[in-house]
Amino acid sequence: LNKLRTIWLFEPDFNWLQGLVIGRRMIKAAETNKTLHDSQWGCRPGRHALGAVMLKVMSYEISRLTRSPLGSFDMDAASCFDRIIMALALLLCRREGVPSGTCIMAATVLMFAAFHIKTNHDVSYDWYSHSDDHPLHGPGQGSRIGPALWVLVSCLMFATMESLCHGAEFCNPSQTETHQRTGDGFVDDVDNVFNFGLAKMLERDYSPQQIAEGMQEEAQVWERLLYTTGGALELSKCFYYIIAWDFQKNGAPILLTPQDMPDTQISITSGADPDPITIDQKDANTSHVTLGVRPNPSADTATQADFCFDRSGGFGEGVRHSNMGRNEALMGYRHIS
Repeated sequence: LNKLRTIWLFEPDFNWLQGLVIGRRMIKAAETNKTLHDSQWGCRPGRHALGAVMLKVMSYEISRLTRSPLGSFDMDAASCFDRIIMALALLLCRREGVPSGTCIMAATVLMFAAFHIKTNHDVSYDWYSHSDDHPLHGPGQGSRIGPALWVLVSCLMFATMESLCHGAEFCNPSQTETHQRTGDGFVDDVDNVFNFGLAKMLERDYSPQQIAEGMQEEAQVWERLLYTTGGALELSKCFYYIIAWDFQKNGAPILLTPQDMPDTQISITSGADPDPITIDQKDANTSHVTLGVRPNPSADTATQADFCFDRSGGFGEGVRHSNMGRNEALMGYRHIS
């Protein structure tokens, strides 16, 4: 039952009005005023998942080309929309200029609404509602303001993370320009990156253990920020890479495996539980599924190529056995597969 996701059926006009003021006008004004953090790539106009994936892959590529260590920690928030603290989210809306009446309307409905359960059989006679003993959080699945509220909350966390953590710093070969960030997120999927600064790491050796220690501290900061704002990490979906190198006598680089890097385990606490939980460390040659692609730090694209080949073959078989005309089949083959 805990895997079921309840869809809230709001009155259409009310939901449309919320989405117009908060979901569209507020986000558009925030983009114009540049008050949103650059690390959030989801639920924003003009941004897409490929932007977050590109930055992740480029970080891998810089580490691979310079043979410098890098840490990458992938984290997934559990039910991010359902755990939004509405008081905090609506205060952030007020900061962005949303009228107080709109925020009061959204809060009042969530506080006093009576929820019935609708199934294929009928609508339940009994109902439940918000109370001090059993508070309801979040705008509800199906609300048009959920994505906009999460953008505000996550951008607040990214800004706090930027002030508390180092993240990763990259520079051009002449060191005249630098780029520093703590991570990239698409809605609730966040990838934190860590190094001690590319220029410093090229000057002296940093061990994988030092990368693991720094990455653990910053991952714990993100977990605390998420917990403070009402969220929680889905620890079973979290994992990390440590990209580190060794060299043969002839100078050929060797990408180290987790077995070659002892004492690089990362453990973090979650929520109110004081006991740390060990996070899965992936081999740098192992691909992972993220935002529709399958990258890995070693730049091996075999997994992605196999997936695309199988998927294209499936589309091709569907077109071949369909009842479409020749022109429609050709269009589907060219533009869909």
